[in-house]
Amino acid sequence: AFLTKAVDLGDRLLTTFDAKSGLPSGQSLLREGTGKQELWLVGSYVLAEVATLQVEFRYLAAVTGNSIYATKSEKVFHMLKEVEPADG
Repeated sequence: AFLTKAVDLGDRLLTTFDAKSGLPSGQSLLREGTGKQELWLVGSYVLAEVATLQVEFRYLAAVTGNSIYATKSEKVFHMLKEVEPADG
């Protein structure tokens, strides 16, 4: 029962990764199956919003055997690596 709910939620949250950037939207509109950004964030992202789903999505991928959850969420890691400062 919990896994079924987790898959349903995961599928709904996956739509927030559909932006051109591949980063998740700051808000998930679960009923509509879409995501959106706050107007004051247009063109920007809040690290705490885009980099916190990876653990849950990796686990969901492992227990369902569906790698799409891990693949979509891990794009954030690749993008963060590209902007990592040389000293940090």
